Amino acid sequence: MGATVIRLPLMIGVSSICPERKTRHFCGQMLQAIDTGSELRLFSDEYRTPVDLHSAAQGIIELMDRAQGVVHLGGRTRISR
Repeated sequence: MGATVIRLPLMIGVSSICPERKTRHFCGQMLQAIDTGSELRLFSDEYRTPVDLHSAAQGIIELMDRAQGVVHLGGRTRISR
């Protein structure tokens, strides 16, 4: 019996699990910068294919029965971070 490893991309979304840690993830930092009018320094040479939690879960469920080995799960759109 083989094993499957599903590698997830940059996950996007705002977590409601730990609201006290809301600025420790990228979306929280971005929202805080918007709220305060402060500058947010971003990368210009880093590309990602982010995905939200719901889409990642759907992808994992779809791959469970037919994937084997290492699978890189990513979003549809490549963006500059």
